[in-house]
Amino acid sequence: MRPKARNAGLTMVELMIALGIMAIALFALFTFILHTMTAKEAMRDLELARQSVTGKMEEIKAQAWNNIAPFVNGQMAQANPATSPRAVPGLSDPANPSQRAMMTITLQGVPNNATPTIWDVGIRLDWKNSSGTRTYRIANVISQF
Repeated sequence: MRPKARNAGLTMVELMIALGIMAIALFALFTFILHTMTAKEAMRDLELARQSVTGKMEEIKAQAWNNIAPFVNGQMAQANPATSPRAVPGLSDPANPSQRAMMTITLQGVPNNATPTIWDVGIRLDWKNSSGTRTYRIANVISQF
């Protein structure tokens, strides 16, 4: 005699457990994707800021010794004595695209008989993105040989 064949298929309980496991897995996957996208945006912004600040530092270092202070002061005088707003493509708040990145250049000479022989140059870039306010800083010492 043959045993009776069991009805093929899943019970309602088995189906609900499988759907619950799938829902948890999909939620974890979507959370991971969202976190990865946010991290990617932050790294992109940081790289744009690094390139912009490094480029400005190289512009300053490329000046002749006697032109460093006038060059930096001329850059800063475009807006006001304290800061030099500089549009950095891609570094703006998506919610407020008119918000520009703000670059601040500080130049401090170490005097030697009233003539600086060493410049302490600092550049700071502040910007806003969807994660909040971000800052990137670089400092360099330029000396006259």
